[in-house]
Amino acid sequence: MPSFCNDPREAGGVNGKANGRSISPASPIRAVLHIYGRFSEKSRTEKKAFLASLIGFPIVVGILSGALFLVTTADYDSRGVERVEDVELDGRTHEVYEFRMPGRFENDFPVEKTWNIQIDDDRRFYSDSDYGFAIDEAGTTWDFYREGSVDEEYYIQAEDNILRLALRNPADEPKMISYSFVPENVFLGMEWVPYAVWPLCTVAAFMWGKANNRNEFKQGAVISGGIISFPNVFMLFEMFDEVLGQVINRIL
Repeated sequence: MPSFCNDPREAGGVNGKANGRSISPASPIRAVLHIYGRFSEKSRTEKKAFLASLIGFPIVVGILSGALFLVTTADYDSRGVERVEDVELDGRTHEVYEFRMPGRFENDFPVEKTWNIQIDDDRRFYSDSDYGFAIDEAGTTWDFYREGSVDEEYYIQAEDNILRLALRNPADEPKMISYSFVPENVFLGMEWVPYAVWPLCTVAAFMWGKANNRNEFKQGAVISGGIISFPNVFMLFEMFDEVLGQVINRIL
């Protein structure tokens, strides 16, 4: 992106050198005032193009990113919970909670891929922690999952859009559960895509604006897109770091 500063003396010296001077705390304020001054000198058409890009670009990319997020992931949050009659499983009494799930839940539970269920904000178990099943006194089957200790044992039973959760002496009554998985589709394994959209679109907007001499569009898109891309890039690094860690663990 071209510099708003055309005079090298404003950058701190000849040829942009600072000449040993430190940047004063007021420098960012002066930079903002300088940009505002340059913006005020633009024509009305140029101002409209800049503002349209500054505001419109993040809206369009945000919609695209949100749509990709919905396509690459699937989350089902419970709509309500009810404490029902206790059940005896594996010789021990368990408290049972019935969660009302969205209507589409019955078509997507369980899936063949790895899925997980989060209980409130502090507990979670995965499909690969399946320890078998148990049968209650009424003869119905419950799937049994364990994550580590005995305190993390979960029995679940699904019927239509109802998910029953059986817990043994829970410290707190669960208020909500969330079922999620990565669906089988063309974006399989690409849950990073929604986060990559921002930096990729920002770079594309910069290149397009530069190639077509649309400086106002380019500057507006780079400013707004750059600000939003910053945290998304960190998310991408974290996701790739996690994947790399899993690969290394499997190799070792």
